[in-house]
Amino acid sequence: MSNTHTKVATFKERFYELSGESEKTITDLAKELHVSYQTISAWRLGTRSPKEPTIIAIANHFGVDVAWLMGFDVPKNKSTPQQTTSTEEPQSDGVRLLIKGLNKLSPAQLEQATNVMKAMFAEYAEYFNKENTDET
Repeated sequence: MSNTHTKVATFKERFYELSGESEKTITDLAKELHVSYQTISAWRLGTRSPKEPTIIAIANHFGVDVAWLMGFDVPKNKSTPQQTTSTEEPQSDGVRLLIKGLNKLSPAQLEQATNVMKAMFAEYAEYFNKENTDET
């Protein structure tokens, strides 16, 4: 079996699905993701898309695979090679804490932190680029 996946949905569709399944209000979801109500609405409408660190935080918040959230035909539940723990709460709390911390950084510090995160997630880039080039 091939290890490639095709894109079958958009972020907007997957995020709309997740936020619709949630028992929380959009206001509650916005507070938990540290964004505004308007930002959540824009994501649901597809008029805006979050940046990579926020996409990862959203996936962790809902306990879904980042690739699934981005619309690829992978299992919905989170399962990455490095993540073998069965509990997802500490990871979600960690991501929330990270986002809170990032919001307090100066622009120069934020750029430095972003560069570190990009390096950490470089292995995902190969996975996503492979998926995008396999589409026909």
